[in-house]
Amino acid sequence: MTNFLNRSSYFRLAITLLAALIAPSVYATKISAATAADAARTFELAEEISRNLKKSPSEFINSWPGARISTPNLKNEGTYNVSGGILKIGDHLTAKNSSISISADKKNIASVLLSLEGSCVSRQDFKSRYPNYLISNIPRGQSSSEALTLAVVKNQEKMEFSFPETSPDCLSAIRIAPADAQMLKAAEAFN
Repeated sequence: MTNFLNRSSYFRLAITLLAALIAPSVYATKISAATAADAARTFELAEEISRNLKKSPSEFINSWPGARISTPNLKNEGTYNVSGGILKIGDHLTAKNSSISISADKKNIASVLLSLEGSCVSRQDFKSRYPNYLISNIPRGQSSSEALTLAVVKNQEKMEFSFPETSPDCLSAIRIAPADAQMLKAAEAFN
């Protein structure tokens, strides 16, 4: 009988360990939902950057909301890249990396990229703010680093909001750039 209890105990232990490996850990870090204020501030920041994109690079950099801006470095593609540093968006949300790309002739802002970190601005937050959006990119299942990218055209500028495959309901990056003719036409037809 003692042998049976020991086997039973080992069996329970094995099941418990297996369940612990399969089930999500109670200690796993969950991404908390962004507050309504943080989500709104995220979209307001993107819209503010979009409005300022037509400024000259020097005016744009002078209006940048971040504290630390690097010196422009020439990239391989012939554009200049400026690090915009860390931007505090809300209580629990930051743009951990922000970069500004300037055209090779230094006359225009080519794009701005904000990589978000902290609380989760959900896809529903996005859809509530921008009900008329375009799908800019769909994951094709080639890698876990792919993202669903939803685009909005405002002020003749394209704002792209990326939701990665690894966390499909949380906004991970925002890219803002001048909208090309095809995007402007698609946005006009959609609205």
